[in-house]
Amino acid sequence: MLAAAALRAQEVSPCNNTPAYSTCELVFELSEADAAKHPDPYKTVDLKAEFRSPRHRTLALPAYWDGGRRMVVRFAPTEAGDWAYRITSNIAGFDGKTANFAAAASPSPGFIHPENVHHWVHSERDERGLYRAHLWMGATDVRFSSEDDAAFRAVADARAAQKFNHLRGFVAA
Repeated sequence: MLAAAALRAQEVSPCNNTPAYSTCELVFELSEADAAKHPDPYKTVDLKAEFRSPRHRTLALPAYWDGGRRMVVRFAPTEAGDWAYRITSNIAGFDGKTANFAAAASPSPGFIHPENVHHWVHSERDERGLYRAHLWMGATDVRFSSEDDAAFRAVADARAAQKFNHLRGFVAA
């Protein structure tokens, strides 16, 4: 048991020191044998991470296929402090793995969510204990999916300078 604990302590989580409300990714690379058993991993690989927050709230997230033999769990801690996660999978090499990481404090006001029917607020409360309002200022760029990176960044930077905080586009398959 001590050997297993020492092995887990040596593993460094890619999420270590991630600020709250910032993303981190757990990347899982299928072995040759697992890739041969799962030629369509997006259909047949079942891989999930269950995260436990410092306040013991649990978030379960599935992995997505990232091309080739890569499966990824993308996560954003919602509070600073010590987090733990456990992997469950139909791939024996990943199933049951556990790790811990410390999320750093963040100046971010948090994610936004609807409050009432007509308002948006951030998930973190201010020093008075009130949710900070989020004024949704959006713009639309219909050429969103066909612009090259430089043109898109020019539009996004111009809208940001105009104090827009959301950009909507049109994507056709």
